[in-house]
Amino acid sequence: MVDGLADTNSPLFITSLTRFFQETGFQSFSYTFETSGSFSLGFGVLDEDDFIVGSGLLIDNVELTPVPEPASILGLLALGALGTGAAFKKKTA
Repeated sequence: MVDGLADTNSPLFITSLTRFFQETGFQSFSYTFETSGSFSLGFGVLDEDDFIVGSGLLIDNVELTPVPEPASILGLLALGALGTGAAFKKKTA
């Protein structure tokens, strides 16, 4: 899957204070995986139909948030119930 974040021919470009001629400023991107599993993420720059303007990419603040599986949640609930039961049993003994 390839997602385009910017186009060098876009009127949204602004004058850059870096060594690049123009820039798009900051843009946010979010993606949610539909299935569980192990994934490899790749980030890159592609100069498509543009041989004049040099391209660069800054990637910042990448966050990966694991979503607990239902079985893990049930296991934690069972462990909590056992702990509560053991504490209650000690109080009554």
